[in-house]
Amino acid sequence: MNSNIIKGVCITARDVALFEYLFLSKVATARQIFRDVFGSAGLRIVQRRLKLLLDENYLTAAAIPEKPPKLIYSITEKAFNKYLSPRLKRQWTQLKSDSPLHDMVLVDVRSHLRHCPKVISYITENAIESEFDCPLSFPIMPFLEMHSDAAILFKNDGEV
Repeated sequence: MNSNIIKGVCITARDVALFEYLFLSKVATARQIFRDVFGSAGLRIVQRRLKLLLDENYLTAAAIPEKPPKLIYSITEKAFNKYLSPRLKRQWTQLKSDSPLHDMVLVDVRSHLRHCPKVISYITENAIESEFDCPLSFPIMPFLEMHSDAAILFKNDGEV
C-alpha cells in the first residue's frame, strides 16, 4: 500500500483520494465522503478517520446552519501543499467554499451524474480553474472566462 507516515499518521492512498475529492468539491459532509470516497467502510470508520485527519491539520470542519446542524469538511493548506499543489497546471488555491450549501448540492449533483451512462466526466470549478484532472480534450478557456461552477462531458449518440 502506498503511504506516507508523518508524525505517526499514515497518509494512505485513500486519504490522498479524499484530499483530491475535497479540493475538487471544496466541501463535503461525512455522508458524502462516505458515499463517494470510502465506499465499503462504515460511516463510523469514516468519521473516525476524518477526526484523525482534523486533529493532524489535514482537514478543517465547520458547522452549517441546517436542522440538525451538519459538519462540512475541507482540506487545509497543509494537505493541499503536500499532496495536490505540485500537480496543478495553473495556480489555484481556493480550498474553502464561499457558498457551502451551494457546493454541498453540487457534490450530490456530481455523484448522481457520475452514474449516468452518457456522462463521461463531471469537471468541478476547482478542476477547471486549476486544470487539475481535466481531460486533455476539454476546451477549458470558455469555462475559465465564465468562472463556471462545473462542466459536463457527455456522449451524444456515441460522440463526445
